[in-house]
Amino acid sequence: SGLPSVLVALQCRGVPVYAVESKGRKTAFLKEVVSTLDLDNLHVRTENVVELTRSVAFDVGYVTAKAFKPLPDVLKLAARAVKSRARLLVPVSEGQAAELAQQGVLNPEVDLVREGAFLYFARDVEPSLSMAQRRVIGGEEDEQAAAAATGH
Repeated sequence: SGLPSVLVALQCRGVPVYAVESKGRKTAFLKEVVSTLDLDNLHVRTENVVELTRSVAFDVGYVTAKAFKPLPDVLKLAARAVKSRARLLVPVSEGQAAELAQQGVLNPEVDLVREGAFLYFARDVEPSLSMAQRRVIGGEEDEQAAAAATGH
């Protein structure tokens, strides 16, 4: 997601970070942040993530999302978005965590990680879609394709 990706990109400057937002005004802001802070590792896309993951899979180790959909839907979407196993991290409040535990969506002993004052739902997700007919973004395959496209 958008703003959290800026923080990740700042902390992990050598790691490619991908931000997918459906709203052009959000991506315009993120692109300005990329330019202002010289975050050449942050790649911003203006696309609907559901539509995007029909043709693309991300070769990443981590996925983050804000609570734009119920957590079970976010889990499914994360599994659609990845090429291989990745860790999903979603910030949650204490109240959300308690409610999700009561609903049986998460196990507080396994699925919650605390980093200082912040609480995250954290679970590994496996890819749910075949790679047939899907392009990879990130990782060595994407770097090789970019190099071929630019003649490097």
